[in-house]
Amino acid sequence: MKLELKPDVLQVFQGHGIAATHAGTSKDCQISWIYKDSLLEVFASQTNEILASWRFGKALKDVDTCITFVKDFKIHGGYLLLVALTNSTDLGQLCIFSVGLRKVLQVIEVPQKITALEVIFANTCDEIPKWILSRHLQFFCGLAAVGTIGGYVYLLDLCLDRLMLQLSTEERPKKMMIISPCVVDGDARRLQAISYDKHIAVLLDDQCHNQGQYYYRRQDDTVQKVIDEDYVNVTSLKYLEQAGILAIGFNFGCFQLWKLYNPVLDYSSRFVPNSVQVSNFVVQEPENDPRNFVYLWVVHDEDSEDNVACSCLYQLSFAKKDIYAGFGMFYDELESVCPRLDHKFTLDPYSKDTKTTWNSSLVASYTILNPFYTPPLTLTDSFEEGLFGNDRSLSIFVWKAEGKQGGDEVKHWMAIFDLNRWYHAQMPHSVRCLGSSLQVCSYWAVYCLDHVVSLSPSYSLLNVEVSGDRVLRFINNSPLPPEEHSFPSALQLTSIRFITPDRFIQGRCDGWQGQLLKQFEQNGVEYLVSPADFYYQCLRARLLPQSYLEEKVKGPDYQREVLLNLALERGLAYTLISDCVQKWSDGDFAEQGCTLTMLLNWAWRMVGNIKDSWHLTCEMLYDNSGHQLDARTDWQLKSLTNSLTQLKKIFTMLIAQTGPTTEKGQQELEIRLDTINILLMHFEMVRWCVSINLLPEIDCESGDTSGLFVYPRSELNDMYKKRRVELNNRKGIVNKLSLLLIDELVECQGPAVKNLWESLGGDGCYPPSSMQGIVSMYLLDEISVELKHAITLYLLQDLAALDKTEAGRSSLASFVERFILSPSLVHQVQGLWFIDHKDFEEGVRHLANPTVHEELCQNWKHISIVNTLLAQSEGLAATRFLHTKCVLNGSPQEQQLYISVLIDNKQLNQALEYMRVCQHDKNFADLMFHLLNECQKYKLLGHLLQHHLTEQEEYFLEQYLRRKGEPHSLEPLFLYYLHHSRFLQAYQLNEDMKRMDKMDAMSGSYDRAITRNKLMEAYLRVLPEATKKLLLEKKAVSKPVLKRFECVRPKPLSTVVRNVDHSAMSRSNFVLALMDKIQEAKDMCHRAESQPEEEVEETQKVKDSEVEMPLLRTPRPTRTSTLRASEVIYPEINQSPLPSNPLSVVKRKTLSMLENENLNGNVSLHQLTMECLQLLQTPTRSQLKKSPGFSSKGPLHIKTPQSILKVRNLSKSHLQ
Repeated sequence: MKLELKPDVLQVFQGHGIAATHAGTSKDCQISWIYKDSLLEVFASQTNEILASWRFGKALKDVDTCITFVKDFKIHGGYLLLVALTNSTDLGQLCIFSVGLRKVLQVIEVPQKITALEVIFANTCDEIPKWILSRHLQFFCGLAAVGTIGGYVYLLDLCLDRLMLQLSTEERPKKMMIISPCVVDGDARRLQAISYDKHIAVLLDDQCHNQGQYYYRRQDDTVQKVIDEDYVNVTSLKYLEQAGILAIGFNFGCFQLWKLYNPVLDYSSRFVPNSVQVSNFVVQEPENDPRNFVYLWVVHDEDSEDNVACSCLYQLSFAKKDIYAGFGMFYDELESVCPRLDHKFTLDPYSKDTKTTWNSSLVASYTILNPFYTPPLTLTDSFEEGLFGNDRSLSIFVWKAEGKQGGDEVKHWMAIFDLNRWYHAQMPHSVRCLGSSLQVCSYWAVYCLDHVVSLSPSYSLLNVEVSGDRVLRFINNSPLPPEEHSFPSALQLTSIRFITPDRFIQGRCDGWQGQLLKQFEQNGVEYLVSPADFYYQCLRARLLPQSYLEEKVKGPDYQREVLLNLALERGLAYTLISDCVQKWSDGDFAEQGCTLTMLLNWAWRMVGNIKDSWHLTCEMLYDNSGHQLDARTDWQLKSLTNSLTQLKKIFTMLIAQTGPTTEKGQQELEIRLDTINILLMHFEMVRWCVSINLLPEIDCESGDTSGLFVYPRSELNDMYKKRRVELNNRKGIVNKLSLLLIDELVECQGPAVKNLWESLGGDGCYPPSSMQGIVSMYLLDEISVELKHAITLYLLQDLAALDKTEAGRSSLASFVERFILSPSLVHQVQGLWFIDHKDFEEGVRHLANPTVHEELCQNWKHISIVNTLLAQSEGLAATRFLHTKCVLNGSPQEQQLYISVLIDNKQLNQALEYMRVCQHDKNFADLMFHLLNECQKYKLLGHLLQHHLTEQEEYFLEQYLRRKGEPHSLEPLFLYYLHHSRFLQAYQLNEDMKRMDKMDAMSGSYDRAITRNKLMEAYLRVLPEATKKLLLEKKAVSKPVLKRFECVRPKPLSTVVRNVDHSAMSRSNFVLALMDKIQEAKDMCHRAESQPEEEVEETQKVKDSEVEMPLLRTPRPTRTSTLRASEVIYPEINQSPLPSNPLSVVKRKTLSMLENENLNGNVSLHQLTMECLQLLQTPTRSQLKKSPGFSSKGPLHIKTPQSILKVRNLSKSHLQ
């Protein structure tokens, strides 16, 4: 069986109402035309809209007028048609019809009836290359070759420069002025013809016509055959623009090649009696041919009952091949012409045996060209030939064949010939098929068009349009793609237009492999149930890797898995498995092994395989080898990402549709889906780094970087080491927090990032040692995606500050756009970056932006920012930041920080009021102590004492001052008592300080005591006598000294006292102890039986009951949890001074948490968790070149940012 493909019909248009007999298409495939007799209709190929219609001969009222040929050309963007007419006279007419104006512009009368037509060029004389045409023809404005009865060939000047100056009609056509090629004054002759209102024409071979005889001669002027002119017709004309040659075909089966540069006859084919006329020429060129070859198909066909059309491929060998700017390849000096391949268009498209064929006729034959190709305007020293010429390696032949068994056996075929594959097949002399069961030709692909033709009532075909820009090669970027994927049978013709006598039909041809994949997409469920037949079809089409051929004898389970792999590779897996889930969920195909469990296990295995393939492919990105990333590797990364995306959709669909019956099954699917999401984010990050040239990396000490990215490790390390040393000399309010905000950002969700960077050769601190540290961070399960993006954006901000080029700036905008970062996240990261780089005003501006409504990593940022600003004496900036966030209440650290900010800005009254709002019994001492410390630090303790303090605050203040141990430390309190007319406390405090003064021998203390005593005496003098007497009497009265005597307890005389071992217990204490034991036993039962969430709730209830119980109980030690008891976590509600909606709160349990939780739980779930953690392991990097003293010499060459203003402008222009 030979391979026969069928096109798919997309749409049928009722395009025209006439029963057309001929059709054609423009060179750019934008317009089409049909004609019958004298009626011409022009359509738009894309919309089938009628653009123009014209009936020729209507003005002459000549019913014998008939259209014989139509050719198109463009001038000034408009379409013109060159229409050849015959009528009742012996003359011919050539009409120039404007499609846009819908009328005939010029009519030229030809001395004989026109039998062939070709437009050579439609340029003005200034645009004609001088090396192509002879001196006579260079003055023509628009050149057409006209073949007539008698064997005459005219090179006609179309006078396109005077097209609209003087119109002509069919009634009054213009004449031709015929000249010989030997004339030397061609320009003067043209002007003379124009003055006579004529068109000049050059008779190409005036020597072959003599006294009504046609002398068919060779290129050496020897005559091969003399034929009566009445029996000679020019049946075909074709201009070979790449060689400047005009091919002329005759009705007696011969053809000639004329070089138009002289013009001179270059070649005449051998005369063979009774040959079929030449109906068409097709020109092809091989790709990257070291020899100077051009190939010419000569098609022989005529309208007779027993004719079988055939074609012959001739090889034209040239001595030279040059390349011209704005033109392309040009072949010169023809050396030889020889036939290389011949084929007959029979009922069997692969055979040239005519025994079963009664008649065949060619419908269309042409070279597939890209209509939008333009040659390069300039040439470089190094070039590829494929860039300087339109691809002419593909040609199409469409024919109709009738069998000898009867008129009902009619077949319509379309064949594609690939000249490059024919070269690869060692240039056989005929079409040959290879293969045993399915025979395939490597250079000849056949499509059966019977289904398309059956849609037309006339059951006939006029033309087939295939544009070069709609022809796609089958994509296979494997290291060794199968040869079958480069056959013409693998080509995808995405848009084919079939023209029948009464309608237009739109279709497409997906090719051999494409049709199999389409069948798989439509009927994949059935193929998976019974995979054998479709499996072997895919093997023959080489859709499966060649390694499978060795194992093709395996059973259906293996075949089913291979087909699933094919679906995943070709992007069909999601649709296929969705259908399988719907049809297999009832278990009807469980006996064949088609179950949802099989699909789930296959999908999970593919996740592991994709991960392994990914890390193997990415090794060269991190090894500092200096290798550029080739297109094949980039495609492989894209393919793996697409495959993983499909698997993500599959697991999402399984969670949504299958409805697992157990909680364990639901949890397993969610764990797998979470793992896939993490891997997919890592894949996307690597591909983005590759797209902006951040990967692959290169060692800066390697010399030539070859344009690869050089990571500025040493520059960043030096910058941040210097910044850390500077900040270590300062002290923040919260000692545990780092003053460098990026350090707090990296560790805000645990040490996972730090540990990762240490394992990759760094010290664990920012910046990472390489870009691998950034992309590998996306494999961490414990870190939220938002934090990963934030750290990456921070690093990109550093790279942009160091980079002098536009690439660094564009990477920021590209990252934000690629991963759809919210403005809130971008502004927060930029604010942290500017503060770390000492641009506090700009940093606070970003952090206070109105778009920042979701907090990064909860509220750690507020504490760290305020702590850092205060440590660097930026109290105003801290105040602005906190005021924009509407501070109300928060954690003790936030309260203390806010108090410090207020005191730093000398807002003591607000600080005192805020402390009173936030204080309660538990935190009063801490807040008051912090307030007093800050006042002492900023020397505002005296201002504090000017405010009215509560009794509790006064007592704490006195204790605070007394604990300082300095005599003069109590003096502010002494003044406070005097200021508030509390003389008794002031007098007593002064007496205490007098006793302390006696212990201090410093002269300064003595002077201060004298001043304080005089002040107290002055107050006593002005006090009322009653108050003064009360103070002095209180001083005189002294408390009696109490003395205690210990007496021995008397012993009774008549009683023997013995010690008792047990202790006595009251009834109430016994009852309470018993209740404690009962409650403790209940708690143990609840811990063993309840879930962790239930334990938390129950424990909370017990605590609440204990708080409400008015009884006292004996405290008991906390029991240690058993091995099987899970840890009970009591949630704490931390109110933040800033209303926060955490952006990156992890709502699910991380895999590491599940690992610990499942150690004593279900074994299979624990194993699944371990598999997921194994998938997310960061591969070790083996660098080819080590650089301990890393110093950047690449594009990022600055040691420190030139100006922070550049990055500030960057943030405004790109990311706001």
